[in-house]
Amino acid sequence: MLTKVPVITKKGREKLGKVLKFHREALALSMDKFVIEIEKTTGRSVSKAAISDLERGNTEPKWDTLAILAASGFFPYTVEELFAIATEKLEIDF
Repeated sequence: MLTKVPVITKKGREKLGKVLKFHREALALSMDKFVIEIEKTTGRSVSKAAISDLERGNTEPKWDTLAILAASGFFPYTVEELFAIATEKLEIDF
């Protein structure tokens, strides 16, 4: 039996980017401060370039990156929900 694999879409990437940027800006964190805070809270690093590319919807999010972002506590979403946003399986208004 074949299982339909969710596909990350351009629209989903753009929506995810808006979500990430909205929450980062709501915390009044610059990109530099944000990556420092992520590393402090998770013990894992995400580059400023990776965050910037995600916020602009220019790149497909990697599962590991989404897991780090979800674990940071800066977003009200689980890693599964962040992935669902990128695959347009979770509808949110932004």
